[in-house]
Amino acid sequence: MNRIRVLQAACAPVEVAGQVAGITGPERRAANLAPRWQELGLDVVIAYPQRGALWGELEATGLTLVDFELRGWRDFAGARRIKEVARVHRVDLIHSQGGAALDLACVRAARSLGIASLVTRPVMIADNVNRSRLARAIHGTVDRHFTLRLADGVVAVSKDGFDRLAPVVGRQRLHLVHNGVKPFAGSAGGALPGPVARHHVGMIGHLLDYKGWDDFLRVAKVLSDDGHDVAWHIVGEGPERASLEAMARDFGIADRVLFHGLLHDVTPVLAALDLFLFTSHREGLSVAVLEAMSAGLPLVATDVGGIADQVIEGENGFIVPDGDVAAAAARVCMLVTDDALRERMGAASRQRMEAHFSEQAMLSNYTALYRQLAR
Repeated sequence: MNRIRVLQAACAPVEVAGQVAGITGPERRAANLAPRWQELGLDVVIAYPQRGALWGELEATGLTLVDFELRGWRDFAGARRIKEVARVHRVDLIHSQGGAALDLACVRAARSLGIASLVTRPVMIADNVNRSRLARAIHGTVDRHFTLRLADGVVAVSKDGFDRLAPVVGRQRLHLVHNGVKPFAGSAGGALPGPVARHHVGMIGHLLDYKGWDDFLRVAKVLSDDGHDVAWHIVGEGPERASLEAMARDFGIADRVLFHGLLHDVTPVLAALDLFLFTSHREGLSVAVLEAMSAGLPLVATDVGGIADQVIEGENGFIVPDGDVAAAAARVCMLVTDDALRERMGAASRQRMEAHFSEQAMLSNYTALYRQLAR
């Protein structure tokens, strides 16, 4: 079987105060899969910013790594630069991991070279609450009429995403490939720095508005006011950190909340948590939630994006309406006061991850897609 050469392009979050503000799900996915491609008969070149938090991890895999960064929608020369990378490395296919501006540049470059293009689309532009309504309308129009129509293949990572993309892409070019993670390498228990408490609740993600961290802290305040002995763990970095720290102080719970910052290995934190609270307002198929499932944690999560693919109500956790702090607090309270329920739901989380969201299944699906498109 002929070896296929694939150029994978991924972006990194913008810098805040000269530091990288966390790790995105797509770049985490690219780094997780990087060590496996060669054994599957694929030669992979990765285009990724050298300033990104995962550059060192990607470099250690031995794959060809190219310093590349697209500077937003107005970087009109981006397609020419990624085309040159693809030409020099003689790739058969360009796979963009997003965002949408990078997707467009990669699709244009591939068409110019006469090779295949694949776009993985975790979230919809219409859901990007960090952009103005006008920007979303303009970018969405470009995306629908150019990127999504010209790409040879488009991957949705959740059923919600698939259903929303299908009217634009058509089912012949659209594929559903769930994100996947490795089996959990840690063991339950272990001490964490910070407050000593009977129970530990946490969340992982960028410290950005759309992740709903303010709701996470509001839930923490409700349980603290009700006298529950809980420590709250925030794993991630971003521009909202100072305001979130101030909010914790204003709520009188600063001594119960620990900001861990950016962690490359979240295993020790997940191993010590009792449950995972996910308050995001916008998601594709959350890698952080999958990691929590792999760790055997019950979940309380907002009903956004692909959460309904991951959380089965009453089985491995609870789904609550987006922004409903009272509902989230009630479900967290139910779990911290019922050891048997936590244990049962945690076991169901791990079983569901292993059955539906394994890294091996994701690898197999992408490998098959690469071979299909590069023919």
